[in-house]
Amino acid sequence: MEKEMRILTNEVEIRSNDNGTPTIIGYALKFERWSKPMYGFKEKLARGCLDEADMSDVVALINHDYNLVLGRVGANLTLSIDEIGLRFEIIPTDTSYAKDLLENMKAGVINKCSFGFTIAQGGQEWNEGDELDERTITKIKKLYDVSIVTDPAYDDTEAVTNMRSYEEFKNNNRNREIELLDLEVEILK
Repeated sequence: MEKEMRILTNEVEIRSNDNGTPTIIGYALKFERWSKPMYGFKEKLARGCLDEADMSDVVALINHDYNLVLGRVGANLTLSIDEIGLRFEIIPTDTSYAKDLLENMKAGVINKCSFGFTIAQGGQEWNEGDELDERTITKIKKLYDVSIVTDPAYDDTEAVTNMRSYEEFKNNNRNREIELLDLEVEILK
């Protein structure tokens, strides 16, 4: 499976600890909530999709940019799974880009979250919906990053990954329809 990214409009907040050090807190993903339409389908993350996920080396980034690292699990990034989803807390490093991010967050300019991941073998289910087909992610293999992001659009690589999976689902349904029609023709003979 190829790495995918999802961008959500979840509330992110800045708090200060007793020393006045800022902490960024939010949810990188939430369970059982439908996404916005994506390329002809919508998706949701099943509760328990992170139960066996490798989250041992997750980094916190700005816009999925590995040159703009805010934190890392085991250092200054804490991840926890609760009934809502995947919660994170970052005590950002004292860098110029982290300070710029904090100012943009305080101004309300940047407030979206995202996460990069791969799906485990058999970790997704597809269903035909009334208006949009529906994908449920049941098992994430690896979580790579949680990111604070500005732009909710997917770049071409992720769009290709999503489209490949979606086209596979649609083709399987078309093949099933053809098989059923062939059966009906045989019965009518």
